[in-house]
Amino acid sequence: MALVKCPKCGTLVSDKGTTCPVCGAAVSEILAKLNGTDVSQESPVAPPVPASAPPTPPPPPDPAQDLRPSGSGSRTKPWMFFLIFWGAMLVVGGIILALVVLLKNPSAPETPQPEPCPLSGFVGSFEWVDLGLSVKWATCNLGAAKPEECGDYYMWNWADGACQERMGRPWRMPTRDEFQELISCCDYMQTSLNGVPGVQFRSRTNGQAIFLPFAGHQKDMILDGVYKYGDYWSSTPDARSSQKSWRLTIGSTTVRVYHAGWYYGCSIRPVCDVVN
Repeated sequence: MALVKCPKCGTLVSDKGTTCPVCGAAVSEILAKLNGTDVSQESPVAPPVPASAPPTPPPPPDPAQDLRPSGSGSRTKPWMFFLIFWGAMLVVGGIILALVVLLKNPSAPETPQPEPCPLSGFVGSFEWVDLGLSVKWATCNLGAAKPEECGDYYMWNWADGACQERMGRPWRMPTRDEFQELISCCDYMQTSLNGVPGVQFRSRTNGQAIFLPFAGHQKDMILDGVYKYGDYWSSTPDARSSQKSWRLTIGSTTVRVYHAGWYYGCSIRPVCDVVN
């Protein structure tokens, strides 16, 4: 809607009306008379300005298009390849040099490993075996040349002296506690060696073993129990009796440390202290 000026009375009249409200002139006549005049004189009100459209976003860049600044050229210059190549070579060379230095000069020196202890050996001409216990055990009875041989028989009050006299120090008779250690720390079973029955004691620590034959014992110079059981003196006397000491008794159904009178003649399986 626009307002036009009535030429008769000068009143502003709507171009949508029919007559001038002051002088009664027809609006159609007013418009006909004013036809051809300047639009700015017809109405002081400016027509509404349409809202401006949002700006059109720029098109996405073409991946194939060279994105370098103008004037840089369409190709990489040779001296740039030269710098990239030698820069990469310097980095690789530095890494290789660092690795070589680390290999030649480790941060911590290697700890020397201790040499493994032997599991068997000799003291004098007598062989011992390491069962991982507090002492080394002889492989044969006193007076025997092979593990399955019975060896000699001794009454207790002569036994320890005979052991040291025939074998020399540090060989000796085992104590009661060392027999108990043998039983507690080894697996034992009845078996035979070259046809001779006895008991094998095998270490749970290192798997080494010794064989004690069923050598029996002597009483009143009579040999009894050979191949049925074996009695082995310890150096520990029985504190409850002045004529008894502890000995290891092995048989088909028993392995134990028990006391017996000194008058028995029993076998001796010597031991020696740890050999360095």
